Amino acid sequence: MSYSYGTGSVILVTLLLISNVEGIEYDLFYVTSQEKHSESFSGVHAKLIGDSGRETDPHNLAGRGKEGREDSMTMWDRDVGVPSFVWIQVRGTDGWRMTQFQVKKDGEETWYTTEVVNYDLDDWAERTFPLQPAKRYQLTAFTSRDGNSGTDDDLLFTLKGSNGITRTRSLDNDIQDDFETGATDKFIFYDTDIGDLECIEVEIKGDDGWKV
Repeated sequence: MSYSYGTGSVILVTLLLISNVEGIEYDLFYVTSQEKHSESFSGVHAKLIGDSGRETDPHNLAGRGKEGREDSMTMWDRDVGVPSFVWIQVRGTDGWRMTQFQVKKDGEETWYTTEVVNYDLDDWAERTFPLQPAKRYQLTAFTSRDGNSGTDDDLLFTLKGSNGITRTRSLDNDIQDDFETGATDKFIFYDTDIGDLECIEVEIKGDDGWKV
């Protein structure tokens, strides 16, 4: 490191180094509602608020350009402790309808999630949503071995329990073709704790059919 730029530059470099040491990476996951006109082409910013009272800076959420879209991104910011709230603001005249927001700190296993909110954020609106530790779910689907039992249509799953329901989601493994005849497919996702599992609701989007 050269010190030929003067004392001011040395102090600036030192401050940047301290900031980087205290920073942490966050994984963000957020879902646009499936209802019509839920997408937004305005800037939508989010900041995390922790149990320590510390806050991140607002970060623009990428994506959000299609109904039902699931988007993810990473951001680097100060460590706020346990993420307890997420503040979201629309910066423009095109509102956004959000279904759910989740966050995980780098190096930790716990995801923190909002409820399934389906909330309309109008133009230039802002709102703070509470976060809670998410529950890990594993769903295993067994497609029948009978001929033509598989499907290429989207399958939507909703779990219903004694304390509520999960978000309706389309499950997909990127590394393989799911729901093929005779196949066993496993999916892992995170959502609110719905208590004792009571039933699962399955909806098929298309006319291809599926036999379990």
